[in-house]
Amino acid sequence: MKRYKTRFVYIIFTTIIFLAPFFNVTSIFAATDDNTKVDPEPDESAALEQAPTGLNVNSYFSILAPVKSDGVDGSPFNNNYATIDKASKKGVVVLSKGSRGTSGTSGLGGMYGAVWSDKNADNYIDITKKQTISFWLSFGSGKSENPVTNGEGMSLVLQNDPNKNSSNQSQALGAGYQGMGVLGYDKSYYTIGILGKEHLSSSEDIAKTAVQNSIALNFDAERNSLTNPMSPGAMAAGGPIILGFSTGTLRSDDYSLLGFDTIDNSDSFGGKISSSYPSYTELQKIKADRITALRAGNNTNGFGNIALTYPGNPLTYKAVKNNYSGGTFSKFDQATSTVQAMSQGTDLIDGRIGSDRIFWHHVTFTWNPALDVDGVATKDGMPVSGGTGATIDYKFNDKLLDGSMNPSSSLYKVSSEEIPVDPTQFNLTDGDTKVYWGLTGSNSNYTGVYSKMAIFESIPALATAEVSSKITDNSLPDDANTITDDASTTTVPDRTVSNNDNLTFNYHLTHDPESSHQNWNEILSSIQLPNKDVTFTEPGTITYHSDNGPDAVEKIPLEWLNEDPDTLKHNLAYSLGSFTDPENNPNQFTSADIDFTGTANNPTSDPITVEAQLAKFTGTNAIQSTSSPQFIINNTAEIEKKLELNVPNDLVFNDINYKVTDPFISRKADFSLDVTSLASPWVLEVSTTGLHLNGTGTRFNGELIFKNNSTEEPLVLNSTFQQIASNDKSYDTLTTDHLADNWNNDTGILLQPTSANNQAGKYTGKLTWNLVNGPGTTDSI
Repeated sequence: MKRYKTRFVYIIFTTIIFLAPFFNVTSIFAATDDNTKVDPEPDESAALEQAPTGLNVNSYFSILAPVKSDGVDGSPFNNNYATIDKASKKGVVVLSKGSRGTSGTSGLGGMYGAVWSDKNADNYIDITKKQTISFWLSFGSGKSENPVTNGEGMSLVLQNDPNKNSSNQSQALGAGYQGMGVLGYDKSYYTIGILGKEHLSSSEDIAKTAVQNSIALNFDAERNSLTNPMSPGAMAAGGPIILGFSTGTLRSDDYSLLGFDTIDNSDSFGGKISSSYPSYTELQKIKADRITALRAGNNTNGFGNIALTYPGNPLTYKAVKNNYSGGTFSKFDQATSTVQAMSQGTDLIDGRIGSDRIFWHHVTFTWNPALDVDGVATKDGMPVSGGTGATIDYKFNDKLLDGSMNPSSSLYKVSSEEIPVDPTQFNLTDGDTKVYWGLTGSNSNYTGVYSKMAIFESIPALATAEVSSKITDNSLPDDANTITDDASTTTVPDRTVSNNDNLTFNYHLTHDPESSHQNWNEILSSIQLPNKDVTFTEPGTITYHSDNGPDAVEKIPLEWLNEDPDTLKHNLAYSLGSFTDPENNPNQFTSADIDFTGTANNPTSDPITVEAQLAKFTGTNAIQSTSSPQFIINNTAEIEKKLELNVPNDLVFNDINYKVTDPFISRKADFSLDVTSLASPWVLEVSTTGLHLNGTGTRFNGELIFKNNSTEEPLVLNSTFQQIASNDKSYDTLTTDHLADNWNNDTGILLQPTSANNQAGKYTGKLTWNLVNGPGTTDSI
C-alpha cells in the first residue's frame, strides 16, 4: 500500500488589548424622584406657544349644536362650545374652554363640546380595516393640593349616533362635567320637606342622554368619586338648577352627584358585573391577571385615568352605595358609577422632563378589526365563531414634544393598553361598516380650570403612515447586530458597539392603505444624525419600494444645516401610497428605506452614550416622527483582541494507483480547521509549492485545490496566498469558526490529478496559512 503524506505548518496570531468596562445607562433624562406636581402657569399662553403644529382639519370635522334622541328629557347640556383656535395657526381644537387667565370667567366653568368627523369629506372609521389616528392632548397642570381643579377630561369616541343633520353630519353630544361630553347625565334630585326623598335616574334614562351606539376611550383628568370631599356639581355656573316647584316646605334641587368613578365596595373586583356587558368573556379572561379589567369606578391617584366605556349602553351605569356622610351627599343613600374596562391610572397633567414642563401628550390610537378563522377581516366588521375579536390599542406619551420617541421618565410616563371591544354596539345595519369618530371634552366649574385642547397629526380622511428606525452594526454577526427602541427586537448586547464599527442608520417609512384615503404627499424629511460620535462620509440613500414594480434609488447629499450641524433636510422625490398619482408617484411606491452609513468614533478611554436623535417626516396630509435608538460606543483601544488559528500538522489523502482516473482525491480522515476570534474580523489565506516525491525533485502530476461547494470551480492553490475563508464580524465574546466541519469528499482541501502517470512512492508537501486581521487588509497579525 502506498501512502502519500503532506505536512502542513500553521501560525497562531494573538493581539492583546485591554477591555473597557461597560456602563449601564438607566435613563437619559434627569427627573425628580418624588411625585411633586408641576405648579400651574398663570394662563394658557405657554401651552399654545409650545403646541406642535398639526394638520389643518377645518374641512374634515363638524362642530354643530347637539340634538337629543327621542324620549330624552331634562338634560341641561344643550350647547356645543368646541372651537378651532385659528389665531395660533397650529390646528388647535379647543373642546372646552377653561377659566385660567381669562377675564370675565362667568359662564366658562363647566363648558363642554365635541368635534365629529365629517363623512362628506371621507373622514370616518371603517371597522373592517385597521385604522390609526395620532393626536396631541393638553389637559392642564393639576394643582397637587387640589386635583379636582384640573377637571374634567376628554374622550376619543367612535359612534353611530342617529342624531345628525340633513347633510349627514353628526349632532351627537353627551353630558358635560364627569360625562366628558360623551357619557350620560345622572340627573339626581332630592325632595325636601314632608316627602323628603332621594331620586336617581335609572341606568336606561342616563344612557339615553349619552352619545348613542358608541365606544369611548376616556381620558379622565378628574376622579369623580363620592369619597371626594366636595359637594355635588351644579348644572350651570352659579349653582344648582332649581327644578319643579317651591311652595311651602316642598322643594326639589337638581344635582349631578359626580360619582362616575366611585368603586362599588360591595363588588371591589367586578364579580357582579352583568355577563351581558360588551366583550364580557374576553375581559374576564384578562381579569385573571388584571383585577381592573372590568369593574365599576376606578382607584387612581386623582391625576388621571384611561379606560374604555360604552356610553349609550345602560349596563355602563350602575348604582353604588354612598358611604360618604358629609355635605350635600349625605342626603343620598346611593349614586351612579360607571363600569370601566381596562382602567389604568395615568397622569393626565403637564409633564416634566428635568426642569422642562411639557403641556402636551401624544396619543397613537389603533382600531384592529375582527378577523375570521383564516385571519381575514370579516366583511361586516362583526366577530365570528372561531375568529379573533376586534380590539383597540393606544399609546399615551409615546412621543416627546419634538416627535422623538419617549423612553419614559417618572413624570412623563408612557402608558399603553390593548382592549377587546364589541363592534355590535354600533348597531350598524344594511352592511354599513363606517362610523363617525371624534373627540369630546368638558370641564368643571372651579376657578382656574385649564382648557381641554387637541391637535391632530394623522387622520383616516387624509393619510396615515408609520415610521420606524433601527441601527445595524455591520461589524457584528447578523443575529446580533440590531439596535431598536424595542427590547424584544434589539439584539446587540447592552446596545454597545465598538470604536470603528461600521453602522447603518435606517428609517423605514410605510404608507398605511387601510387607514388612508390619500397618498402621503410632499414629504419633507428632517433627520438628525450623531455627527460628533459617528463619522458619515457617503451620501444617504433612499430606496423606494413598490408592490408592482422595481425599486428606485435616490441620494441625500450630506449637506448639514448651518443652524443645526446635525440635521439634514430633504424633500422626497416621490409620494408614498397605493392610490393612483401619475405625477407624484407613477410607480405607486408604498414604502421607503432611508439609510446613512458611518463609522463609530470614540477617541476617549471611556464608553460614550449616544443619545436618541430626532427624525421627522412632514407631509401636507400626515406628520410622522421617530428617533434613532440610544446606544453606547466602547473604546476598542482597551478591548482585548484575539485571533488564533488551529490546524493539524498532517493532512493525509487516500491511496491511489498510478492509473488513477478520479477527478479528485479526497482526504483519508476528518480534518479540522478552526479560527478563534475576539473583536477581530479576519481573512484566512493559504499557499503551497505542491507535492514532491520523497528524496527527489519529482513533482506530483496534480494540484492541491480548494472547493467551497461541489458545484463551483475549484481554486488551484499555488505559491501566492489566496483567500479561502473570511468573517467580517467583530465578536464581543470569544467565538470559534469550525471551517472544516462541513467539508465532504467533494469540498475543502482536495488533490486534483492532472495525469495518470505518477511514479510510485510517497509524496509530501507543505501548506502555509496566513491569518489576516480584517477583510480587505493585507496586514498579517
